[in-house]
Amino acid sequence: PHNKDKLSKLLRHHVLSGLVVSRDFNGKRLEAIPLAGEALLLDARTNPTIGGAKIVRTDLLADNGVIHIIDTVLIPSFDDAAK
Repeated sequence: PHNKDKLSKLLRHHVLSGLVVSRDFNGKRLEAIPLAGEALLLDARTNPTIGGAKIVRTDLLADNGVIHIIDTVLIPSFDDAAK
């Protein structure tokens, strides 16, 4: 229970608002803002990455949006002020 806020932030760090499909970012380098608010660099110019994680599969349709699979967990900053 004492890490509930941190877990929530970790999960929201992996979610973007809206419908984002690979054609929206293919060949581009841009800043993505997940629900947790901490910007991630999305670089899809050659070997696509987001926040340093390799994007291994894109555009998997789900009932509640689109899933893009990455090869690691993205860790947001956990300062004391913003659990």
